[in-house]
Amino acid sequence: MERSVEIGHKIGVLREYLAKRGAPGIHLERVENFAWITAGVNNYVTMNGIQQECSILITPDQATIVTPHSELHRLRAQLPRGCFVITVHNWNEDPASVVEELQDGGHGLKDEEDETAAFLKSQRIVLNENERDRLIHLGHESASALERGLERVTPEMQEREAAACIVGELMLRGIEPELVIVSGEANFRAHHNVPGQGEIGGVCMGIVCAKACGLVVSMTRMLAFRDDVQLMDQMHINTAIDAAAIDATCESATVSQAFEKLVCAYEQHGLPTEWRKLHQGGVVGYKLKEHFASRRCRVPIQDGMAFAWNVTIQGTKSEDTYLLHDGSMQWVTRADDSAWPVLKHEVGGRVYDRPGIRKINGW
Repeated sequence: MERSVEIGHKIGVLREYLAKRGAPGIHLERVENFAWITAGVNNYVTMNGIQQECSILITPDQATIVTPHSELHRLRAQLPRGCFVITVHNWNEDPASVVEELQDGGHGLKDEEDETAAFLKSQRIVLNENERDRLIHLGHESASALERGLERVTPEMQEREAAACIVGELMLRGIEPELVIVSGEANFRAHHNVPGQGEIGGVCMGIVCAKACGLVVSMTRMLAFRDDVQLMDQMHINTAIDAAAIDATCESATVSQAFEKLVCAYEQHGLPTEWRKLHQGGVVGYKLKEHFASRRCRVPIQDGMAFAWNVTIQGTKSEDTYLLHDGSMQWVTRADDSAWPVLKHEVGGRVYDRPGIRKINGW
């Protein structure tokens, strides 16, 4: 599917929604919505994406990007021709007045309003063919970046040096590091560790959330520079629970049902309270988490949705991004040239490969 066709379809979906709501327009400012409707273009310059530079107004007869002069050249280069009219304003002018004028003073919908936000999320989380291809490419490249970065880590390195290795690999591939957590031996049992000056030592955990074309993937990998049978055994249990969660995703009608099966898997392995210590992941796409998995999350599971379960036992973690496609789970964050050991788990007659802890010899 051409990007222009993808964009045109999404504009059509929003116009149907406008007609249903009886509104003169819908104004998209949020980062995830701008990226969704433009098929992967950013409306921000700062990497944290807090300050939006551009927005989009969809009305029954026009799709308009409202932007300061500073973003005009970039937008023209990145967008297919003919999809949007571009309205330029001076940097010191209020873009809200431009949007109001384009709606003839009418009060349109905003993407931050609850009802509209819920509708937009429902459209974002089921990925079309183009989005699935972009997600798979991002997943392969991000996993390669994380693993290549970790391969450069030594026990004497500081955690922030190790994080820099991973960030560098991501940036070389044109991928934004949404989150990079590196924990050495002193901190790897912390669920969320900000990389600091501590040395890596005998164990290293690297966690990455990576972004490109508006889409986000998540993954975790672990290294060991020493023999630790107990840690390896724990990782085997951790990945077995993760495999159960992955299988539950394609066997459940809702996210809450899959989550309940994950809780049962923890209990079956003698860890009934471990899931309470950290969120367990959920639906991903144009945000780090579109929906957090929980007993309250009754979102229907549909083909084309992406998931990143965050199965964690204190000291180990099994996390990757998967895509539900044709009723089965496709491992997205898998590097083509991976040297990580694979632990195989059979669940419901299906075998799932999960990354184990890579032992680095010679230290």
